[in-house]
Amino acid sequence: MKAAIFDMDGTVLDSMHMWNTVLPELLSRLNIEEDDKFISDTHSMSLDQMVPYVIKRYSLPMTEKELRRQWKDEILKRYIEDTKPKAHIEELLESFKKKGIRMSIATLTDHELCDRVLEAKGLSEYFDFILTTEDVSMVGKEHPDLFLKCAASMGAKPEECVVFEDSLYPIPAAKKAGFTVFVIEESSMIRHKERLTSLSDRYIRDFRELL
Repeated sequence: MKAAIFDMDGTVLDSMHMWNTVLPELLSRLNIEEDDKFISDTHSMSLDQMVPYVIKRYSLPMTEKELRRQWKDEILKRYIEDTKPKAHIEELLESFKKKGIRMSIATLTDHELCDRVLEAKGLSEYFDFILTTEDVSMVGKEHPDLFLKCAASMGAKPEECVVFEDSLYPIPAAKKAGFTVFVIEESSMIRHKERLTSLSDRYIRDFRELL
């Protein structure tokens, strides 16, 4: 392994519980309830992609800029107060650093949020850079663009990289592009454990397994 590409939410940060509560709360303030269509339509959207979707679908009387600002202020506050690094991730990152393995972040979360929360949690120093869907024309992880750009920026071929994820939908694209994929267990995804295990190269319950 020459390089490692990490997802952020649920992989580097123990933050999925925050997302699973803050988004319904933000929608509730707008008198919106998540239904099956909403979940299906938005499951792979970034926050910036979700804003125009919500405004258009529910005919909200506000601009994208206004809604985006409201949401980001609340989400950043919750990120800082309610999340922490995934168990043993700092030990793994330190180990990779000592071995000369280059590391980057590939996330749907935009730079305004992810850059600040990783800095606040003391993790940004480990990563050569952070890439979000903003850096690949808002193309989501159901396509390999973000992973490929990370690899190229680290001077590595896909087959020289391990992608660390916690969700189902990015795995097929990463695998098809030639990456090795390790899945870290995330409580909100345990119901998909069998599928995650079959799709990925390795399923790990805890980062200690790699130390």
